[in-house]
Amino acid sequence: MVKKIQFLLLALLLVSCEDQILIQFLDPDLIFPRAIKIDVDPYQYTHNGDSIVVFGDSLFNVDSICDTLTNEPFLKWDPTNAPFVVAAIFKNPPVISADNMNILNPGDITWIWHSGLEADDIESREGEVFYSDGKYPDDENADFFIENFKAIPKPLNSNTVYYWGIWGWNSEGREVNYASYPLKFFVK
Repeated sequence: MVKKIQFLLLALLLVSCEDQILIQFLDPDLIFPRAIKIDVDPYQYTHNGDSIVVFGDSLFNVDSICDTLTNEPFLKWDPTNAPFVVAAIFKNPPVISADNMNILNPGDITWIWHSGLEADDIESREGEVFYSDGKYPDDENADFFIENFKAIPKPLNSNTVYYWGIWGWNSEGREVNYASYPLKFFVK
């Protein structure tokens, strides 16, 4: 409750910009703290005949409990309609720069999908991504650039904890306007 009150006190910064009021949120738990939260509601998917239940962000900050997913998970979230959306799986929780612009541990990204990978209608898929739709880094030691993620994704390692999240950029590609919590999961 105290955290919620602190969030509400910090949450709204009104910025006036040519008669338009923009609201900027500050939630330190989001991957990009100065973004609007992307909801990850509970959902279910089937993999090799098994029904997998994903609790999404309802388990965020619940100690010692996380989703158990397959080594090729299906990711789902509330669509943002942002011009450019990224979903990524990390080996460790993502670390973001103080200016809210950069991922400081890009070497921990083991899988990535972005709306630019879509050949046709981008908006028809944003919000639901199969693991096979994403990419794996060609060279795990390469600098983090979207173009270094070209390889067909390898299945995730079993008995391993990962983190996944989503973020959406503005039309200029300069600010992250939407972000999810970093969601911990275990691959069985």
